[in-house]
Amino acid sequence: MRPSLGASIPRLTSFRCLIEVLSGLPIMRKQIFFSAVTLLTAVCALAQTSTPTSLPPIRIILVGDSTMAVRSGWGPGFSKDVVPEVTFLNMAKGGRSSGSYRAEGSWAKVIDVLKSNANFKATYVLIQFGDRKSVV
Repeated sequence: MRPSLGASIPRLTSFRCLIEVLSGLPIMRKQIFFSAVTLLTAVCALAQTSTPTSLPPIRIILVGDSTMAVRSGWGPGFSKDVVPEVTFLNMAKGGRSSGSYRAEGSWAKVIDVLKSNANFKATYVLIQFGDRKSVV
């Protein structure tokens, strides 16, 4: 019975291939080393000379109930986790439904704020109203 071709050729793992390349001729090791140093130097130089681009001013308006309100919700924590170019306006009110929020005129105030969008490249309104009542 003839051995298969795959059985006669030892399989090389990527680590073993790397070891064989690095244990090769000293000239090859020097070329690999100097290529790596050159690449690292170029990346470091590019990283130091590039100036960070400033983001355009963006505004996020939070509208909702107590799940995102100032004292009881996730809105304040969310506003602290973003970059300074983002302006937050938390207009959420605890104890409101979407219907009561509109009925008391809070949505009209949001619309008024949206009309003054000249200082911002974009404005996003995040809306969340939940219901914690259990149904029997």
